[in-house]
Amino acid sequence: FEYRIVRPDGEVRHHRQTRDVKFDETGKPIYAVGIAIDITELKQAMIELAEREQLLQSILDTNPNLIYLIDEHGRMVLTNAAMADFYNLKISDQVGTTGLDIVERGHLDLKTAHRLMKINQEVIETQQPKFIEAESFTNHKGEERWMQTLLTPFTQPGKPPMLLGVSIDITDRMNALMNVQESEQLYRDLFNAIADAIYVTDLEGNFLSVNQAACDRMGYTEEEFLEMTVEDLDAPRYKGTNPDLVNTIKSQGKFSFLVHHVTKDGREIPIDVNAILFKYHGE
Repeated sequence: FEYRIVRPDGEVRHHRQTRDVKFDETGKPIYAVGIAIDITELKQAMIELAEREQLLQSILDTNPNLIYLIDEHGRMVLTNAAMADFYNLKISDQVGTTGLDIVERGHLDLKTAHRLMKINQEVIETQQPKFIEAESFTNHKGEERWMQTLLTPFTQPGKPPMLLGVSIDITDRMNALMNVQESEQLYRDLFNAIADAIYVTDLEGNFLSVNQAACDRMGYTEEEFLEMTVEDLDAPRYKGTNPDLVNTIKSQGKFSFLVHHVTKDGREIPIDVNAILFKYHGE
């Protein structure tokens, strides 16, 4: 058992004592041997270690990212509050668990758990980090959250290798990206739904974008248009006029004119052009 003593000078010391009682042949105690060991330094070291562990945990818990340390057997050794909150679990309930335990608690499907455990094991065995740009998970509220994860080998002298994982919630970024993609698709759908031919060019006359009506009228695919310039379409008597037209559009902001273009199959057709100067993708 352990106890503490107070010396005459007021210093507190911690002792650990063991006793061994000797008995005679009738079972009557004869004597007892006791050994008292001063464990004050050991106690202090344990207190300092607990304080450092608490400090480390506090630092981890202030980080909004999901942080976790996994051993070679796939067991959680350390985690933080963000990780615990994601699955609505206590930190102590996560330590010692594996991906399969998360499956049993209904937070992860079996296929995903096996895949992640395989990736973790590969990082530990190869000692090569792995970056996962974006992957969706479902938190305890049933919300889909997109995470960006860096898995890094973690080693300590004389101990088996482990894995340190840091997952950043990029849901807002992914939603913004998907909104942009949806807007771009809407723009493209509307662009192609317009019956009039629309050409987007730079100031040198290079085609940047065309709609389906332009492709149908001139007989070129969009890919072919993007390798061409306006002058490639101009009928012979109009070639060389593009620089003057561009200067007029730049000075006035918009300009209407008549030009003749030649289709892919060689037909010359009149084109009534309404040109407007605007920024395209910020340029």
